[in-house]
Amino acid sequence: MAIDGTRSTAAYSRFAEEMDIDSDAVEVNTRGGPEESGKLGFIKVCLLARWKLWGVMVLCLLSFLFGFLLTHVMVTSCVKEPGTNPPTPQMSSNGSTEDHQGEGRKFSEVLASHINVHHFKYFLQQFTMHNNTMSHESGSDGSNYDARDIEKTWKAQGFDVTSKIYKVQLTRPNITERSSLVITGGAQPEFNITPDNQEKESLVLPPFTVNSPSGDIDPAAPIFIDYGMAKDFEYLKKEGDLSVEGRVCVFKLGMVQTPILVQRCAEHGGVGVIAFPDPADYANGQGYPNGNSLPSNAFIRDNASPLFGDPRTPSLPSSGGVVDDTNYNITLLPTMIISADDAARLLSVMSFPVAPLEWIGGLSLDGEDAIYNVGSSQSGFQDNGQRMKMSVRNEQVLKDITNVFGTIRGSTEPDRYIIFGCHRDSLTPGAVEPGTGMAVFMELTRLVKQLQLKGWFPRRTIIFASWDGGDDGHIGSTEWVEENKEILNQRAVVYINLDEAVSGQNSFAAEGSAIFAKSILQAISEVNSPDPDMEGQTVLDNWKIKNPGTNEYQLRPLGVNSDATPFLHIAGVPSVDLKYTYSKNGKHIPRYPLWHTSLDTVHYVETFIDTDWQKHRAMTEIAGRLLLMYADDIVLPVDVNDYATVIESYYLKLQETYPDFNLDQLERAVNKFKDAASKFHSSFIQQIDVKNDLQVREANDRLVAVERAFLSSDEKGHMYPQLRHMIYGPSSIGAYEAEGLSPLSYALHLANSTTYEIHEQRLQVVLSSTSVAVEKAANALLVDGLFT
Repeated sequence: MAIDGTRSTAAYSRFAEEMDIDSDAVEVNTRGGPEESGKLGFIKVCLLARWKLWGVMVLCLLSFLFGFLLTHVMVTSCVKEPGTNPPTPQMSSNGSTEDHQGEGRKFSEVLASHINVHHFKYFLQQFTMHNNTMSHESGSDGSNYDARDIEKTWKAQGFDVTSKIYKVQLTRPNITERSSLVITGGAQPEFNITPDNQEKESLVLPPFTVNSPSGDIDPAAPIFIDYGMAKDFEYLKKEGDLSVEGRVCVFKLGMVQTPILVQRCAEHGGVGVIAFPDPADYANGQGYPNGNSLPSNAFIRDNASPLFGDPRTPSLPSSGGVVDDTNYNITLLPTMIISADDAARLLSVMSFPVAPLEWIGGLSLDGEDAIYNVGSSQSGFQDNGQRMKMSVRNEQVLKDITNVFGTIRGSTEPDRYIIFGCHRDSLTPGAVEPGTGMAVFMELTRLVKQLQLKGWFPRRTIIFASWDGGDDGHIGSTEWVEENKEILNQRAVVYINLDEAVSGQNSFAAEGSAIFAKSILQAISEVNSPDPDMEGQTVLDNWKIKNPGTNEYQLRPLGVNSDATPFLHIAGVPSVDLKYTYSKNGKHIPRYPLWHTSLDTVHYVETFIDTDWQKHRAMTEIAGRLLLMYADDIVLPVDVNDYATVIESYYLKLQETYPDFNLDQLERAVNKFKDAASKFHSSFIQQIDVKNDLQVREANDRLVAVERAFLSSDEKGHMYPQLRHMIYGPSSIGAYEAEGLSPLSYALHLANSTTYEIHEQRLQVVLSSTSVAVEKAANALLVDGLFT
């Protein structure tokens, strides 16, 4: 049924066929009126003629009808057929937005009461251990086994289940010829590093760097550049007149994302990258298994490329082996991540000068503090006879990866999609990421089935997506979004990601679009805090205590480190990543201590992160409440004033940070958006007639259209290629944390730190593109004739 009440004669896309979703839009129900009054007169005449006989017959008929109606009401109150519309709440005279809520919210407490904490460990073991018989990296037997298991589970729960396979390029370590770092010659004994698993019997792949090219660098002259910040390179040039040209850059992990380290090394003429986790950042107490810190002999896996998706086909789906002749200017260098122990040995034998005091961390060598040498000599070593050979041995292989989808068709708006996603693959055991996400994800799907048994069916279509290829650069989610971006751009309402649902004991956190501010604040205010010291208080109470002074309406900006990335930046779908976080205590650590190591096990989760599974319970309830809101509220739980407030705060921060730059153009756009958001909310949303299906449809479409408006026509100044959203993205310094007005912040950073004319020109382009995007968002809230 189309929005005007007419039925379409064709499926709207191959996407609909694959997902088994009909193209029906809003259905407007009509009912016949009462019978003609003439019939009542005829009955009266007959009754007057033979009133006793007719009286008995009427009593019998009334008794029959009463029994029939009573039985019908009792049955239909217990069993609700799919595809029926829920009762429509009546609009109050004062225009309260409480009337915008759907029937689904009435099931919130039912959902919470059915959460079973005993399921979390079962799911965690199911998607990480595989009875110790197989690994589960993307495209592997383990990942395929999990895909089949998910399909069986969802089919048993009554979901419409489909899968999508893509043939993609993956990087894998050469098992027969291993990567190594060898120092020979001089008075020192030979020093040989071969990254390996801490657990020798582990089935996971040996440590390697995704998308790092293979190659030999011999001799490899190392030079230490701290965290790889722009100021660190400047120090080498100004203080020591040291050149990176032809050298292997040695960095500490944590402050700057690995792909940016690779790019900066290449930009300065470097030929290879070595990175390591410094204990000053990664060690906060005893190392695992005696504590929850990263042991000094642990190896981390990461990605060397800033691209996401199949590296052969950026911006295009991997269908039929299509290869895109792209002009992305990406330089990849042989990259190796070593352990802290090996880094201590390497830096100690490198040549003087000793690194600046602020560069020295917590490396230890033979029980003593290790020396952090910069490596100024031509060879990089103290002993002129020493030389280093760096060998990276990776393979590029083509593999089939499988995405699995479980769908519940909406009853009233089946062509509007609420999407929940979590990748299931991991280069390691991956108990925290994505294991905790999969545990919450699978429990959530079970709960939705329980609600259906109790009579609830969503207004909008719900899609549960299990992605493959997450640890290889969000490949599964990216290829699917690239293939279906037009449909998603038109029909997807929100995307909610759960990859790293429980990574610590600190507090709840959400990274994503400000569209979610209202609903998330509502959800976390209704869920009990899992902190044992906060009995009787809510997750919101805990959040405020752990984040003093933070404006609760400002979610953290969304970066590029989850499967939410392609949804936001390619299709413009409002996206959010939910998690319970690890407390970094001011240290430079990307996620949590054992991230992407072979020590990220079920034992680690149940011993040091969530011993009673209450954080998993809280995250499941939060996700469930959001699902009920977005899938069933008549008017979406969005206040665009929240988005306006957030963008204004980003603008004011940039204005304060860069006072010498004229940002008046953006200021005018922000003020226009604020004004449009305020009028739209007060003059349209608060006055909406929830019984008017077309008006509700218009309101919801325009709320979601705000996010689409922030997409630029192409990549405009982002630090990472492929990114198109002008509000959210990675930090201007390359940190793992994201930043508001990301491309503009990056352009300002470059223009402020250099005198190159090209950076001034780039700033003007990005400033104009950002201002236009904000104005487009304002226009999405304005309709001709609506305001005067």
